[in-house]
Amino acid sequence: MAVTVVAAGFVYFMVSNLALDVESQAPFVTFGPANVEGGSATFVVAAALEARLYSEYRVNLVVDGIGGSPSALSPATILSVGSVSYEVTYLDLGGEGVLNGGDRFHVAALGGPLPRNSHFSFFLLQSSGSFVQLVSWTTR
Repeated sequence: MAVTVVAAGFVYFMVSNLALDVESQAPFVTFGPANVEGGSATFVVAAALEARLYSEYRVNLVVDGIGGSPSALSPATILSVGSVSYEVTYLDLGGEGVLNGGDRFHVAALGGPLPRNSHFSFFLLQSSGSFVQLVSWTTR
């Protein structure tokens, strides 16, 4: 009887820890290359192997080595980096509220084009702040 209880406890412990490990792992998301045109940048989610609500993500932008503050991902997210504000537009192509392959991002400066001769890195983060993916581009 005692051996059965110990064995059952061990199995419960292993299964519950396995479940925690899966939940704490970052989702696998890849981006296509950024297309810089008309003073803004657009890129696609090439793949997202785990369906998660887009509200479970945060985004951030680094411009010429200066970072903004991460903000919750929404259909229109405003990020401030230095003295410039940027709008990140997220297009959920399926309309299901889940970040997945085919969805698109558009990054533009508010009130004008992206600054010229600048290097940008867009970060996708989990709501906890853990890194998921990035895409970088340079304006000319």
